[in-house]
Amino acid sequence: MRFGALFVLFVVCGAPRAAEHEDRDRALLTAAESCARQFSGALVRGVRNGVVQLELMDRGDGAAFERCYQEAAPRALQALAAGRLAEHAADTSVAIETAGSLMFVPALINGMNARLLLDTGAGKTIIRPLLAQLAGIEPGREAPLVQITVAGGGQLSVPLVRARSLAINEAAVLAIEIGVYEAVPDLPDVDGILGTDYLSHFRVTIDRQNGTLLLVPLRR
Repeated sequence: MRFGALFVLFVVCGAPRAAEHEDRDRALLTAAESCARQFSGALVRGVRNGVVQLELMDRGDGAAFERCYQEAAPRALQALAAGRLAEHAADTSVAIETAGSLMFVPALINGMNARLLLDTGAGKTIIRPLLAQLAGIEPGREAPLVQITVAGGGQLSVPLVRARSLAINEAAVLAIEIGVYEAVPDLPDVDGILGTDYLSHFRVTIDRQNGTLLLVPLRR
């Protein structure tokens, strides 16, 4: 007996743009197939618009597959959102500007110069709307959203865009999703926040004494 099941187990707020559906479905397909390999009678027929098309020989395996997929799918989408290390990425040392406890680094977003606040506690890189416009990545009405915590502990929905590249000298990450929001309104000469989604691709050394940031690519 064959049992067909459909699962929608991880949803990003807002629909991804058409050009990004395939990337997201591929990431979810990888997650689904990794779970299906645990069951001899499980077959993943595909993923479309976030929906897994699954066939099971044993109906009882459905709940176990779902538990596995609920854990694997968010990890897959998180990895997709963080982009991928560029093949030419190399060790990079760059000067840090400091102002009290704050640190700032120069970066390029789609080739546009940016001055970003280095924040190792921020999970998501965020840039101001003007920079997004100059870089050609303004969010549309159907841009996916991410929840961020703002000062005071409140939650805010911020639209996501996909940058072709985010680079600090030779330390480049491709196809990375970043938020668009006036995250640092009190610092008009700062274009946004550099978060751990970018930094996770590197071994990071901050040398405050010498005023440098060292990024060493992590090859997976």
